[in-house]
Amino acid sequence: MRPNTSISIAAAFAVLLLCTPPPLHCQGIKGEEILGVRIGAVVSPGNLNAAFGRGTEIEIHFIEGIGSWFGVTFSLSSHNFGESKDKAKNLAYTGDSFLNVDLQIYSATVGFITHNSIGRRFAATAEIGGGLYTINTVIPAGFYEGNIIDNQFGFYGGLGVLYRLSTSLSLNLNGKYHYVFSGEGNKHAIYFYTGEDRTPYYQIAVGVMIRTG
Repeated sequence: MRPNTSISIAAAFAVLLLCTPPPLHCQGIKGEEILGVRIGAVVSPGNLNAAFGRGTEIEIHFIEGIGSWFGVTFSLSSHNFGESKDKAKNLAYTGDSFLNVDLQIYSATVGFITHNSIGRRFAATAEIGGGLYTINTVIPAGFYEGNIIDNQFGFYGGLGVLYRLSTSLSLNLNGKYHYVFSGEGNKHAIYFYTGEDRTPYYQIAVGVMIRTG
């Protein structure tokens, strides 16, 4: 599936969910402050997957409830794609055939989120937003390492399911689709390894959420 098609489908689905009114028995989040942490996996459907493969994910996120079924969400995430699998590209990028290249993307995003209860213990969330994506290219060299930092903008859409263990504690399964304007030209590491100036990738993670409000 082409990236533009994926974006259109994801955006349409997110808009549909965001515009769906909550059920009457919904446990509202108005005035609530919800803090959570997730861990999981990250994968790109494009050339980035061929160059670096799948990686790991850790995310800290916060929700400020504005209405009974919607709020604002803030997320800080580390998307670690790991070591490049293309040794020839490593040589061309670093000038040394013995050096590896690791790729990490850090994101700081803000978005609009809905929260709809499904029965007594389950709830569904949908969110859409954007923010700053810091592409960190790491070149380890013995006890030292070099870092090439590239700050770019992007946006995301996400869906989640919550299972409430108690009034304040929930388990959370969440998936997000990110689309980063990762830069054009060989000075940008992702473009150098993939030949693309846009980077789509998915994150799937599980975690816990605590209501503090």
